[in-house]
Amino acid sequence: MLAAALLLVGHQLGATPGDSLPPAPLTLPVAEISATLLPPPGPVGSPRTEWADSSLARLPGGTVAELLAAESTTYLKTYGLGSLATSSLRGGSAGQTLVLWNGLPLSSPMLGLLDLSLLPLGAVGAVRLTPGGDGARRGSGAVGGVLELDSGDAPAPGLTPAAGFRYGSFGLGEQDVALSGGSERVRATTRFVTTRARNDFPFQPAPGLAERRQPNARLAQDILTQSLYWLPHPGRRLALHYWYQDTDREIPPTLVQNRSQASQRDRADRLALDYRSDGRRLAWRARAGYFREVQDYRDPGILLETTNAFRTLSGEATAAHHRGRHRLQLGAAGQATRATTRGYGAAARHDTRPAVFADWRYTSERLSLQLGGRQEWSGHRTVPFVPTLGAEYRPRPGWALRARAGRHYRLPTLNDRYWAPGGRADLRPESGWSQEAGLAYRGGRGRWAYGGELTAHHRRTDNWILWSVPPGENFFSAGNVACVRSYGLEPRLRLDYRHRRAAAGLRLGYDYLRATNEIAQESPRIAAGEQLIYTPRHRAFAALQLRWRDWGLGYHQHYTGPVAGINEPVAGFAVADLRLRYSGDFAGATVTAFASVHNLWDADYLVIERRPTPGRHLRTGVRFSFHSATQTSQ
Repeated sequence: MLAAALLLVGHQLGATPGDSLPPAPLTLPVAEISATLLPPPGPVGSPRTEWADSSLARLPGGTVAELLAAESTTYLKTYGLGSLATSSLRGGSAGQTLVLWNGLPLSSPMLGLLDLSLLPLGAVGAVRLTPGGDGARRGSGAVGGVLELDSGDAPAPGLTPAAGFRYGSFGLGEQDVALSGGSERVRATTRFVTTRARNDFPFQPAPGLAERRQPNARLAQDILTQSLYWLPHPGRRLALHYWYQDTDREIPPTLVQNRSQASQRDRADRLALDYRSDGRRLAWRARAGYFREVQDYRDPGILLETTNAFRTLSGEATAAHHRGRHRLQLGAAGQATRATTRGYGAAARHDTRPAVFADWRYTSERLSLQLGGRQEWSGHRTVPFVPTLGAEYRPRPGWALRARAGRHYRLPTLNDRYWAPGGRADLRPESGWSQEAGLAYRGGRGRWAYGGELTAHHRRTDNWILWSVPPGENFFSAGNVACVRSYGLEPRLRLDYRHRRAAAGLRLGYDYLRATNEIAQESPRIAAGEQLIYTPRHRAFAALQLRWRDWGLGYHQHYTGPVAGINEPVAGFAVADLRLRYSGDFAGATVTAFASVHNLWDADYLVIERRPTPGRHLRTGVRFSFHSATQTSQ
């Protein structure tokens, strides 16, 4: 592989010693800290969660969907192990969560969403989640929230190989290998992940019926990612990222189907180029990406075979000027897409989306302010101007008051506009206004650290695109027929205790959400003021983490309230996970081993109606990360 070759050459020609590692039992990887004048990616006035390095080590292996389910209150609409999983943030649809990879939109322009079960954690270096709208900076789809996947910073000089193995119930087997490092100026990271699973978990179709195993649910996935970094001078970096993915999975039947022969193969090639330059007062960044994805759906039972494919070219350029406490950022972005499918007829469909935006930030010891705006065009149509305003005030150490308000929007997908029958080319963008405010506190005394926050949010979205059966027609079609209002409260509490080599942490959270349709619909029948389908009013979680020396034990409990389904209601459920983890140094390598029990109390529940979920099941694994010679030379 090209990246592996560059790693070996760079290690031999230009590697220099890095910082020495602290003694066991605590081992930290060498990291380079670089400042940038570019404004931070997160919006001012909104909470933000980030997982990287040690945070991701708590869930070695797995997918982004599993991470969000275990470490956040994100509501995941999952169809079972190895099957489709999409997110809903603050009452938004799956298409209203914008997913980015290295700053570029990753969601399908045909469907407007992304299956999070297809994203293994072994293929990314960091995950960031920001609930709430950020349309002024991120553009279309940043309504309910923004999920960012990042390849990570350039690795430290040297050569660091790693390998991991994960096995579990129902034929799960996952292996990943990684190689990172290089010289002072040329570095690279290569990751390869392969996953196989039968997903044939036992379930009872209905009370009184015999137990059976989930049929037609096999999964096979191979992923390769490569990142090349060139650092010619301090403050300058050129990065090239590549992501290859091939997933072949069977689609199991529902509880009301006798059998299924359907399967789907997803193939993707993603390429991104990112250049950043930081001066004393001026910083600029340019990135471009080319994505090609093909989806083959097959169902021999009904003699159906169809192929959906798209190619997207996207780019963004920003320049930021820094003076004192002020930062002004100006930028331009664009996206061009070509898509083909039998549903569009014989002709390919095209879409272009140029945009310009600006962002001003003021930062002092007590006050942070943000004012931004974005203007985007879709084809020959102008999207309404999107402003945003955010503020954070810190009256005393540990206290913070946050507030944010702005406009949001989501452009119609290609399927919404061109699918035959039912697509409408004259659809208007979904748009509206959102507001949120919060209070946060963090403090400590002696060995104790504690904190909490409370966030209140409100959003109204007009021209909500809904596929329904209009009066006088007998098929579903897209239309701007709904208006949705959502509001809620999100309290969080945390408590930590540390004493020598022991530590304990407790996290508590609760989400109250009302998301209602303001306009009555006939088909599907939705009354005015009724809670949206698959949108729970209540969600809660509790997480307890214990650590002693090299050992860690975690217990996670989640509760999801009842929801309305398309055909029938889905009862609320509570699910718990228990994880045991060990990490220590042996002969120049860090060894991390884990064992986990999922659905600890063997709850019988559904997330999506008529889609069974597994009972209690196990996973275990081990990962070896070898220390570079340059990291251990001192």
